[in-house]
Amino acid sequence: MTFRQIQSGTSQQQEPLVFLPGWGFDGRVARYWAWPPALEVLAPASFCHAGLVADLRASLAGRRVARVALVGWSMGANLAWQFATTYPEMVSSVTLLGGRSHWPAPEIAAIKAALAADLPKTMRNFYRKCFLGHKGLYLDFAGRLQDEYLARLSRQDLEAGLDYLASSPLVGQAPDGCVVRVVHGRKDVIAPFEERPRIGGAKEQVVDAAGHLLFSHSLSSLLR
Repeated sequence: MTFRQIQSGTSQQQEPLVFLPGWGFDGRVARYWAWPPALEVLAPASFCHAGLVADLRASLAGRRVARVALVGWSMGANLAWQFATTYPEMVSSVTLLGGRSHWPAPEIAAIKAALAADLPKTMRNFYRKCFLGHKGLYLDFAGRLQDEYLARLSRQDLEAGLDYLASSPLVGQAPDGCVVRVVHGRKDVIAPFEERPRIGGAKEQVVDAAGHLLFSHSLSSLLR
């Protein structure tokens, strides 16, 4: 299965929570968040990609899961929003972390050019910016995951992710019966605060001291 359980949960009464990671990451980045022990948490084993919406639908059907809570970070926020608006009957809540309402074409083109010139350097710089303000977490990521990521990531897949971001704005109206939360760091340099998602009916929370990485903040406070 594309999705794997990263926490079994201590309660059988709660629906699973599905975490969708950002561009250039797989579900293991969830290690930087302390999930409430009662929750069963699922995350993709693969890198973030545009097909995760279909993969998630198939994975939930295989597990016979009828309803979930979604947490999407960065590009994962776009995917979570797409899933919630495509299958609203399957989503009780969706939390959009560090998303961006639109990605301008010139910025997408500049990132593609940088990848073509030097993919490892571009991605190392991107990862460093994601972890700004959290040196210890960044050093842990660099020691545990970064080299493996760089060995496995392809320019083609990364560019496909950028194309998805360019074509999937985070705008619209909260689906009926679905709680939508927009959580954003005021110091985010990847998805600037002024360009956070604009979702009608959403609850908005601003974390003044945070940048793009919001995992170091407690889940309970982000989902309140």
